[in-house]
Amino acid sequence: MNKVSNAAGRRTPAYSLVIPIFNEEAVLPLLVRRITALLDRLDASGEAIFEWQP
Repeated sequence: MNKVSNAAGRRTPAYSLVIPIFNEEAVLPLLVRRITALLDRLDASGEAIFEWQP
């Protein structure tokens, strides 16, 4: 796999999950555990971006 670096010299993730959230305080810990487990199973690097949606 091609390793691409960004301007800061860090590897650019192959996968980016953008997750809109709003009023999710009660379930956020469970969501983070599940997303972490998913990212750990991917065949390349990944990141999760939680975006607050008012």
